[in-house]
Amino acid sequence: MTALTDFERRALEAMAPLFGDRAETFRAQIASATVVTRKNTGVGFYTSVTVDKGRCAPVPLSHKGAHFEVPGVEHGLGIVLWDTDGDGYLETIEGWTVDDDPLVGVELSELKFVRLTQLG
Repeated sequence: MTALTDFERRALEAMAPLFGDRAETFRAQIASATVVTRKNTGVGFYTSVTVDKGRCAPVPLSHKGAHFEVPGVEHGLGIVLWDTDGDGYLETIEGWTVDDDPLVGVELSELKFVRLTQLG
């Protein structure tokens, strides 16, 4: 298993305020997350993760999202979080764009975090 990319980690940290008084609980999930798979779709990506449920607690994840400025992606990159089982533990980080194939040939570990542009 591998670690989150710098972009993924920074984006998730920037999203923590979505969880209000549970932000630190979400940060504990980020800290314990390890990557199972990562897929570049050309217009986005899917990163499947597992979190150590012994080191963190669940949070309401349903459709939490944000948008980020990313070099080389004209209209930025959106992130949506998923807990497929509805159990409150992060399972998938979905990245999406509205541009035409901005991630084709891009190594996801090289994505640069510039800034959060929209939360929620």
